[in-house]
Amino acid sequence: MVQHLLDAYDHEQKLQPERGTDNHGIFLQWCWFAEATFCRATGEIANHRREFAGALLEPVLEEMRNRARECMRALDAALADGRSYLMGDAFTAADIMMGYAFVSFERNVGNEALPPNAERYWRRLKARPAYQRALEANLCKAS
Repeated sequence: MVQHLLDAYDHEQKLQPERGTDNHGIFLQWCWFAEATFCRATGEIANHRREFAGALLEPVLEEMRNRARECMRALDAALADGRSYLMGDAFTAADIMMGYAFVSFERNVGNEALPPNAERYWRRLKARPAYQRALEANLCKAS
């Protein structure tokens, strides 16, 4: 859906690199990592809690938390070069999608210490005015 919105309305390509470029491929990789890999683990925690509310299986929850932590470590390693955002100094829709993954991580894994590069990145995302407005409007929730 995000890609559809970008293609339909981001005519100046402010939130994604030019299609067909190497950077666009890297951008897509980050979008899919956030959605299909990182959020998969945190989403399964939410699904398990909803489905088995009265009889949670801690080994299942811990496996999913560990998968999410592994995603966080991979992201931390990618950010080790000091870049501000996933695509360098430019904020893109991949950062929006990764921001949702962080919200889901906090909600479903817990408020635990993040690796240093991931922590720096998350602080930068949360400081953005648009994130602050979403927070005030109570839109920053993840199941």
